[in-house]
Amino acid sequence: MLPQFDLAVTTDSIRREHIRRHTWLIMPKFIVLAAMKGRFVSQQGNHYDNFQMMGYIDAAMPRDAVTEFFDQTPYPIQWADVEYLWAEELVAGEETGHHGDYDRVYVEQLRQRWDQDLEETD
Repeated sequence: MLPQFDLAVTTDSIRREHIRRHTWLIMPKFIVLAAMKGRFVSQQGNHYDNFQMMGYIDAAMPRDAVTEFFDQTPYPIQWADVEYLWAEELVAGEETGHHGDYDRVYVEQLRQRWDQDLEETD
């Protein structure tokens, strides 16, 4: 006689394990945002800080996400217009949603890293 399995439980367990193993295929880990130089002016004439969503990146840490985005920008950006960047992890929790209050990465820091890399290769 063949063993009896609860097919619903087995299928659900397999599906959850598949999602756990392949979550990186479904959604990137970080969203990269930028504080732009200048202010946004609404149609009514109100002034706001100008923040832009730059893209999604898979990385181990927020600073790594910003660096990877800067190194491999998927579209042209006038970096002179960007004051600083930061990355927020795409999960709910106390450690996310700081809107750039922590771990700001200034464009000048990223450029200096490039200059140091060039000097080391010369």
